[in-house]
Amino acid sequence: MSVEAAVIRAQTASEAGLARAIASLDDRNDRFGLTPYTGDVTWEFDGAQIRLRMEAESGKLDILRSDLALLRHVVGRLVADPSDQALILDQIQQLRSRNLTPYDLRAILPAKLRVSNLATAFEPHLTVLVSQSGVDPIGASPLVREALLTEHPQLRDAMDQSLKWRQVTPELAAGLGAQYSLPSNLFTVDAQASLPNGIRARRRALVSLDFSSHRAYLLRDTQVSPEQAE
Repeated sequence: MSVEAAVIRAQTASEAGLARAIASLDDRNDRFGLTPYTGDVTWEFDGAQIRLRMEAESGKLDILRSDLALLRHVVGRLVADPSDQALILDQIQQLRSRNLTPYDLRAILPAKLRVSNLATAFEPHLTVLVSQSGVDPIGASPLVREALLTEHPQLRDAMDQSLKWRQVTPELAAGLGAQYSLPSNLFTVDAQASLPNGIRARRRALVSLDFSSHRAYLLRDTQVSPEQAE
């Protein structure tokens, strides 16, 4: 199979994975198991392994409104070079001072880093799609919860209890204060298809869930550039 044919096959598989995931959100009786709280789901389609992930946008840090200490923690964990950390944080400050809402997370990267995979690394933790100063700790990534507990180490037991019951306890909500936000109905579904020859393709879709009717509405669908595994 030529590389071009493999890329098309991987793209088709990622599209199928995304469609399968969104269909499962539309059917309350579907046992596919994709939620923001249960980790990745693997599905096979036409010889491709597809990794599906669902991210709660309310569980991410809003780069324009979240506490800068939390953003600093996430950037510090994902970016090794202190000078690059400073450039990214400065870019975030500029966006905040101008009250500019960017289209995606590449806007926080200086030009020299936009060809890297940093924007992808930030996707599970940061967002430009919600307008909130706080974060939903139940839908948050482990790294975002780590940032919260670094600021509030006394809340570790309350965090563990909230995660166990998938419901924020009054103690956790009160302790986080302005850093706490209620869940929203916005979710990102990420589908990455991998072929045996190493060719990969990804699609990401922003969906709005209507919890009363259990319907998922597609708001944005993005094709991520195909990747050649090393």
